[in-house]
Amino acid sequence: YGANKVFIEGDAIILSFLEHEHAPQQWFSVARSCGYAKDMLKITGSNNRYSTQMGLPLLELGVGICYSNEAPRFLYDVDQPIMISGAIGLADRMSGYSWNLRAAIKKSLFNVDVLRIAEGESGKGEKGQHFLRYNVNGINIDDLAFKKLKTEIPLKSIRMKLNDKEYLFHVGQYPDMSGRKKDLVVREGLVGIWQDNEIHDDPDADQTYFEVVVNRKVLPLVLEAAAKKQEEAIN
Repeated sequence: YGANKVFIEGDAIILSFLEHEHAPQQWFSVARSCGYAKDMLKITGSNNRYSTQMGLPLLELGVGICYSNEAPRFLYDVDQPIMISGAIGLADRMSGYSWNLRAAIKKSLFNVDVLRIAEGESGKGEKGQHFLRYNVNGINIDDLAFKKLKTEIPLKSIRMKLNDKEYLFHVGQYPDMSGRKKDLVVREGLVGIWQDNEIHDDPDADQTYFEVVVNRKVLPLVLEAAAKKQEEAIN
């Protein structure tokens, strides 16, 4: 996928996808990072299915993907480069989850949720925190990354109901390093509210978040619906 290992810290792995000025044919950094993350979670899911059968502990992995249009800076430890970029810290926050949400989130088709902390709630504003995130075996991408993704590949939007709830998806294909086309589905969700230790919908919500869909049952349904919509548009 063309990723570079930046560093490993504890149980966190920091990777970068760099774009170079004179290689525009390789300007697919966000799409390929999403594809790489999907493959990591595919392996995680496969291991977890085996672990469930054998009564072993399950693996949990959260991925945060952020984009910066500024070139990174580097420090050097002897010959070892150390990348300096604001995207690293943000991606780290997006890859984790709040323990408060662990008990409140019910099992669903998706693995990412973002909630705005209501006024007066404890913890609001501490260390600049205004949102709670849930990301367990999911892929959360920031607004700039989604905006960049739309310049990399054509995306078709489709609304569809799953389990009596309507969702908005963005569907496209990207070329991997070998030029093979790979499907990519991104869900656009509305930021909810965290208040009184409960999750609430925000009727006036205008903030969104983006999740790369990895659910093996949802993906074919969305891709089929998108293909049908395109066929109807052609006819």
